Amino acid sequence: MGNEKRDIPQWCKDAKKAMIDVGISGPKELGQMLGGHRREYISAILNGRVLPSDELKNRICILLNERLSARGLRYSSLDV
Repeated sequence: MGNEKRDIPQWCKDAKKAMIDVGISGPKELGQMLGGHRREYISAILNGRVLPSDELKNRICILLNERLSARGLRYSSLDV
């Protein structure tokens, strides 16, 4: 218990990589950029423990894709 290995969805992995690529420091900053979501909630989403609503997932993808695009980067799992 507690050390159970779970598969993290590729979308979550790519969202974390994208955050690093675009200079978003962590879930707190991403949550603020998305309109005030709590750090714990965004962290749980990015770690695959909580499934976001389709609307929130799309907002995360759009925000990250806009910033990735400005740097000539793209993660296909983040396509909306």
